[in-house]
Amino acid sequence: MTISEGVKNFKVKDVLLNGRLFEVTVRLSDQDVNCECKFYLRKGYLCRHAFASLHQCGVSKIPLSYVKMRWIKKAENHPSVIGSNVSAQHCVELDDVKLQVKENWFDFQSCMSIAGFDKAAVEMMRTHVQAMKVDMNEFLPHKNGNVDKFVGPKPHSHPVILNPNTSRNKGCGSRIKSGKEKAMDAYKDKRRKCSKCGEIAGHNVRSCPKNQK
Repeated sequence: MTISEGVKNFKVKDVLLNGRLFEVTVRLSDQDVNCECKFYLRKGYLCRHAFASLHQCGVSKIPLSYVKMRWIKKAENHPSVIGSNVSAQHCVELDDVKLQVKENWFDFQSCMSIAGFDKAAVEMMRTHVQAMKVDMNEFLPHKNGNVDKFVGPKPHSHPVILNPNTSRNKGCGSRIKSGKEKAMDAYKDKRRKCSKCGEIAGHNVRSCPKNQK
C-alpha cells in the first residue's frame, strides 16, 4: 500500500483467480474507488478488491455514489428520467443530480425509520410530505407534455373511424379476364343446341319436335 496526494494505492491478490494482482486506488476525500478489473463498470456493483481496499481505509458503509437504484429494496419507487425535462446540455450535471436524488431518498427513509410507528411522528412526517408535494407541483410544470413528446402525438378526443379499404381475399380466386374476353362473353349465345336435330330452338332431345313424328 502506498499513499500519494490523498490517494491510497493497493495491490490486491485474488486467490480465486490463481493469485492474480489487481491495482486499486482509493481517494480519501470522497471515497472514490477504482479497480483495475473494471467490475463496477461492467456489472454495476463493487468488486471484492474494492471492498477489501475500502475496508483497509476504514470505510464501513458503501459510498452512496456506488449504490445503484436498481439494487435497493424499493427501486420501483424512485423517479425515472423518462419524460423529464433534462436536455442534452444538462447531461454533464446529470450525475450530480442523480447523487443528490439518491441522498434525498436515503434521508427520507432515515426519517421514516426514526419515526417508526409513533403516531405523532408519523403524522408530522405526513404533514411535511404533503406540504412539500404541494410546493413541488407549484414549482415544476406537469410532465404529461414531456411524456407525450416521448411516446408520440396526443390522440384526438373524438377520433373519426372510417371503413377499412376493401381487399381481395387470399386463395385461388377467379382468373382476371381481359377486356376483349369480357366483350366476347357478353355477346355469346348461351342457349344450348338440341342433340337430336342440332337446332338452337330452346328445346332438348326429350322435347324435340322430331320425336312426335
